[in-house]
Amino acid sequence: KAGTWVAARRGEGNLAQEFRARLTARQLERVDALPYREVVVYSADAALDALEAEVERQRQQDPNWSIPSGHEMKTGWDEAWKAGTWVHKRRGEGIQAQVWRSRLTARQLERVDALPCGEVMRLSS
Repeated sequence: KAGTWVAARRGEGNLAQEFRARLTARQLERVDALPYREVVVYSADAALDALEAEVERQRQQDPNWSIPSGHEMKTGWDEAWKAGTWVHKRRGEGIQAQVWRSRLTARQLERVDALPCGEVMRLSS
């Protein structure tokens, strides 16, 4: 999980900038000095393009296929992108889903909501 923590505080994306704004100058220096593979930043539109293509590809084999929460797929930014997690985090009425959804445009929300989703990811408390 340390890699995720670092990744969320590196780069030019909106989320990284939000996290970086909360750090002191010394903390920023320390985060930036950590040896870490550079993260490829991808947009919500790139994610949605990849997901829509994956749905089309999978539905050639199974017309009823839907994205399970644990689905992983190869993309230009990750060999095993957690696509199902990405979708399921942006669906539903929960507080965390609403936070993720607030970062999307109206058109992106339409695209997320149109994706066929399978099992719902359950988070333990």
